[in-house]
Amino acid sequence: MSVYSLTLSIILYMLYIIINIFTGFTIKYFEIAYNAISYIYILTAMLIIRSDLIKQQMEVGKIIEEQNKIVEENKKEENKEEPKEDKDKKKDKENKEKKKEENKESGTPEGNEA
Repeated sequence: MSVYSLTLSIILYMLYIIINIFTGFTIKYFEIAYNAISYIYILTAMLIIRSDLIKQQMEVGKIIEEQNKIVEENKKEENKEEPKEDKDKKKDKENKEKKKEENKESGTPEGNEA
């Protein structure tokens, strides 16, 4: 960042020296302007980096919220599917009990369902 901030200032300073050598033209407060430009560039770069980080954090927060919503939806779907499985298990038990009763009535052994 410091190299980036000093680039324009150094170019301006080199131009000032060249003009000063050939024409003798001087600027009374050039050093103050030289430093001010460097500081402005550094502050601008820091603010840009800060705003980019804030945007990235906001995007990450949105992604995390969406992931949490998806996880909650998956849990709800699993909870809805479990009662269906329980009903199927109950039906299977009832069918087995009916077969046992039929086998008892017909006189066939329980293990011989074929």
